[in-house]
Amino acid sequence: GKCRHTEAFAKILEMVAANDDTDPFLRHSLVQALADLGDVELLSDCADHDSAAVRLAAVLALRKLESPGVGAFLDDREERVRYSAIRAINDLGILEALPALADHIEKYIDKAAGFRMPSGHRDWIIQHRLINANFRLGSTEAARRLIAYAAAPHLPEIMRGQALDALKEWDQPTAVDPTVGFHRPLDLATREGIESTIQTGFDKVFDSANDTLLAKATGVALLYGTPVAEETLATLINNQNAPESARLGALRGLAAQNTAALDPMFPS
Repeated sequence: GKCRHTEAFAKILEMVAANDDTDPFLRHSLVQALADLGDVELLSDCADHDSAAVRLAAVLALRKLESPGVGAFLDDREERVRYSAIRAINDLGILEALPALADHIEKYIDKAAGFRMPSGHRDWIIQHRLINANFRLGSTEAARRLIAYAAAPHLPEIMRGQALDALKEWDQPTAVDPTVGFHRPLDLATREGIESTIQTGFDKVFDSANDTLLAKATGVALLYGTPVAEETLATLINNQNAPESARLGALRGLAAQNTAALDPMFPS
């Protein structure tokens, strides 16, 4: 690999396939050899290889090279390969592949065939990176995807809440990337305004939001000047089983939207 002897590429792939991920130390050596060869085109072409071990090794080698070619593996039929590609693009900040990563969230919004829905902490880490990609992309289309994600009842409540948090922080992004803890400030001048996107597509979020999500959704809606049904807010305020923070959020929302609507709740 260090000699850049590209004729060895095929032989290295044979060794990767034969190992089939059984020996992680051997895999590491082979991945390093592929990265040392540095042929991004050959590595990207591995996206069509029959061996999942080869495809994973290609992703890891492309990660070492910080190449946008890793985006070719986002739709891999093996989840572990997809997850490695997602982590590579997000964690290394491969900007050229960021639009593809952001778009990848649609697979989970639409319950695409062959894609297992997230069900635990390991999956949440991946979902956080997809949400983060859309947040960092900063386009109205990215905001639309986050709204659709927050409105999807089949997705975890905790992740839907993170999508709403991203929308809330859209205009005031932190300088630290929360997924990796690195200083990655965003250029506010390149971020698109999303007020009209929120106002025209936010209703579906309320259709399947429980108490906690409802409070977050209310905060986002009011932040962008989107009215919330007074009945929805009143129901949450009067729900004694709901978290106090959720009820307080709804109370503040209703007060900000229409103070007179509070009169029946607090008779003088």
